[in-house]
This record gives sequence, structure tokens and C-alpha cells, in this order.
Amino acid sequence: MGWFPDCNTSDSVIDFLPVEPEHYAMLWEWLQRPHVAAWFAHFSPSTYEGMVQEQTAMRDRTEAASPYLIMLTGVPAGYIQGYRWGDYPEITEPLALSGDAVGADLYIADEDQLGRGLGPRIVATFYLRLMDEMGLDLGFIDPEVNNARAIRAYEKAGFTFLRKTDSAEPRDRLHLMQATRDDLERALSSLEPGA
Repeated sequence: MGWFPDCNTSDSVIDFLPVEPEHYAMLWEWLQRPHVAAWFAHFSPSTYEGMVQEQTAMRDRTEAASPYLIMLTGVPAGYIQGYRWGDYPEITEPLALSGDAVGADLYIADEDQLGRGLGPRIVATFYLRLMDEMGLDLGFIDPEVNNARAIRAYEKAGFTFLRKTDSAEPRDRLHLMQATRDDLERALSSLEPGA
């Protein structure tokens, strides 16, 4: 059974709740799910203790990213962390990306919710809030080149292809995408119920 099996995602309210220590066990369980681990195990700590340490660093602001639960009509539905690309020059410089942009990493926890239009709404909503918070009008996102589902969702959220990166490490081959505030607002208005 999923976290919200009876939800109609097109009518659900999307919100974001800062991650707190009482959420750590749930986050760890989500990271073990095959559809999440397929894309996040490579970048996530391999132990519960390591994940707690990473989340604590973000909560304490010793790490630049900000962690949130994705809430769907008040129910935890996934995880998203937002950041300013410029806080990670070790990543932006090799990719030749401007630091004056927002970014995010995310997953939907319940596999039954994939492919139902939820991802694009989450992404556009979160990026617009992050842009407001940081006073920026540009966002980048970097799915792996073979993550076709994520790429489609980000296109629906208003992102367009920028370029692909190449690497000897397959997990570091990225499909870089960008969106402006206008792109995201336009996409979100077309994704809203009744649009």
C-alpha cells in the first residue's frame, strides 16, 4: 500500500515541509525503495548514520542545500533539496554553469504515484519558491542521460535541454536542462487542475 493510495494528484495541494530529525527513519526507508535507489543510491550515504549526518549538516546550514519533505495534501509524498548552484563551484565550473541559478534534487517516495503528473507540478512549484527566496530567475536541473522519466517530467515543468555531459563514469553523464521563471510559471499554469 502506498502513502496516499486514494489521492487524485491533479487536485492535491503541493507544499514543502523542512526535514526534521523525526523524519529521518522515513527518509531512510524511502531511499531503500528500488525506484528511488536506482537514481539516488550512487549519490546518497550508504548507512543510516551517514544519511543522518548529511541531513543534520543541511538542517544546521553547514551544508548549502536545504532539505524538505514534499507534502501532498498534508501527507509526506517524497523528498526534495534545494540549493544555489553557485554554492557548489566544484560542480558548476566543470559543467560551465552560472552560479546565479537555483537547483534541486528530488524523488517521489511512492512508486504508484509516478507517471500521474505529480512530478512536473512539484518541480515547477518548488523552483518558483526557491527563485523567490533567493531572488533569482534561472534554474538548472541535471538528470542522468538515461533517466527518461525525469527528463520528460522536467520538460513538462518548463525546462529545456541545455547540453549533455560526458564522463567515464556512467552515473555522471548528465542531461543538463534550464528554465526561467517565465518558463516555469507558464508550464505550471498549464499543469494546474482545470487548465
